[in-house]
Amino acid sequence: MTFLEDLKKKMSTPGADRYSEERFASAQPHIVEQETSSQLSDAAPPVLLNIEEEGRKRRKKIYTVTGIVIGIAIVAAVTFWGIFAYRASYIVDQNNIGIEITSPERLPSGENATLKFSVTNKSKIAWENTSLEVQKPTGFAVAKTDPKQQGTGDSLQWGIGVLRPKETVSFEVSGRLVGKANSTANFVAIATLTPQNTPQTKKQKKQFATINIDESLIQISLIAPKQVANGEHMQVKVIYHNKKDSDVQGIRINVDAPAGFLLETSNPVITGTKLTWNIPSIPQQSEGEINFTGTMQGDPDVVRTFKATLGFVIDGDGFLYQNEVQSTTAMARRAITVTQVFNNQQDSLKANPSDTIEAKIGVKNTGDLGLRDLIIKTTFTGTGLDPVSVESEGGFYDSRLNTITWTASSIPGLKTMRPSDSAQLTYRFRLLSLKGLPFSSQEDKNFSVMVQTTADSPDVPSQIGTNKTISSGTFQIMLNSVMQVNMAAYYDDGRTGLPVGVGPQPPQVGKETIYTIRARITNSSADVVDGVYRAVLPEGIRWVGNKYSTTGTVTFDERTREIVWKINIVPARSGTGLPGPELNFQVGLTPSMNQIDSRPTLCLGSSLDGTDTFTSARLHAVGAAIDTESVNPEKSQVTR
Repeated sequence: MTFLEDLKKKMSTPGADRYSEERFASAQPHIVEQETSSQLSDAAPPVLLNIEEEGRKRRKKIYTVTGIVIGIAIVAAVTFWGIFAYRASYIVDQNNIGIEITSPERLPSGENATLKFSVTNKSKIAWENTSLEVQKPTGFAVAKTDPKQQGTGDSLQWGIGVLRPKETVSFEVSGRLVGKANSTANFVAIATLTPQNTPQTKKQKKQFATINIDESLIQISLIAPKQVANGEHMQVKVIYHNKKDSDVQGIRINVDAPAGFLLETSNPVITGTKLTWNIPSIPQQSEGEINFTGTMQGDPDVVRTFKATLGFVIDGDGFLYQNEVQSTTAMARRAITVTQVFNNQQDSLKANPSDTIEAKIGVKNTGDLGLRDLIIKTTFTGTGLDPVSVESEGGFYDSRLNTITWTASSIPGLKTMRPSDSAQLTYRFRLLSLKGLPFSSQEDKNFSVMVQTTADSPDVPSQIGTNKTISSGTFQIMLNSVMQVNMAAYYDDGRTGLPVGVGPQPPQVGKETIYTIRARITNSSADVVDGVYRAVLPEGIRWVGNKYSTTGTVTFDERTREIVWKINIVPARSGTGLPGPELNFQVGLTPSMNQIDSRPTLCLGSSLDGTDTFTSARLHAVGAAIDTESVNPEKSQVTR
């Protein structure tokens, strides 16, 4: 039985003795008897406290106080954080200055790239004096900016001014990116601003973008003779090829010639003394070549190296190379020297279809010993030779092998040739006509005839690493492309979308008749660039102003009465395998009394000029004049 149960039992028993104060106090130290000395004397019963109830009250008080404290802390924290967040939202830092750059990840060198730069105000404060600066790499040539930039040199700048909260401005930059293969081009965008609420401060943020540069799609090759003798004439060829599906501008080719090489001729012609050529434009999927000739001086068994470098012109006259190739030529001991001359040209020849070619071969004993029983052989390769036309003075032309062979049986001077003796052989042939050239596919273009002559004698010394048969090197006869202008006139040809002709037919005095004149261009075997068509209207013929062209731009000069049509490129086989460029324009004729019974001229003679991308020759073609008879012979004479 517990103390409380015992106490309860005694208190509930009638006449129970009063509990000892000491026992009660010792048994329940936590129960305090609230008595005074007077109360003890009166022997009043003790006042007892309910321990469980008191514990609950105490805990409740503690919980209440703790909750109040926690609540106050939460309110204080929320208030503090709200004040901090509010103040922070009105502070401009790196997190709320937005700069974004959109650019290609990879790009072949020489390709066009478009980059977009965006600046965003992510804060709640307007910005003032906002500007954007873009630092571009050296190899990036700007072609266009939108809007127009304000900076120059390596830095582009735009003034933005005030940029409101949440507002974004964007800038676009386009240009050609040039760089070494497997390198990178880095762009840096820098936004500078002044927050409106802190005008004494200036903020700035940078953003970077990198473009990986791949190998250029412009390829180059270098061809030089494998062997030459001291003082021997030689030809070197550089071929460049545009593998892109678009034109390429601003190419430069440099050639480093070895010591001992003496330049004689160059095609295209160089300016100055350096072997440097600027190529303004290379059409898509096309190739071109550079030829230069000279003599090599040097001792036998020495190897000489030619090096060609192709690159892009940047920033005016700067140069960034893309491709580099080499070709070696060994100095050899030659017992025979063979030369070729075609139409008095020793290097290369540009000719037109159907042209006749006069050829001369020179053979000379340049050794110290006599030579016997020489055999001279000329071989033709390529496309453009008319085999029916080959005529040789002595020798025999074999059309199956496409070779001419001379021996001592037809040329007595080849029987024995002492040191310093020489012989000359001649032959001629004609190039294929325009109709005879094989245009069977789009690849059939840039025709040329390659001619190589060799000399052989049993007495020619044969050394290890050299040829017993002596070669002249290869001579190239390049066929120019042929352009033509076909003129016609119509009265009611509405197929081009131009208005049909109006006015009387045949033309009448004092009344205007509107005619449509059409110029169609054809081109044969090579792409032609920088084409310009010109036509002149006679006095009395009115330029109506209605015109249509399939390509290029058309202008008319009232003072000179000249029509100028500029055409960037006329592809090979235009007008045959491909649609040819076409220009249609309308003119008005109002005949006068003195023109009765005549057939007035509507358009004087026209001309077309352009540059052959294969031969580099400047081509010229003419178009016939057009009169009213060209429209309708039965209704061509002026009536009253």
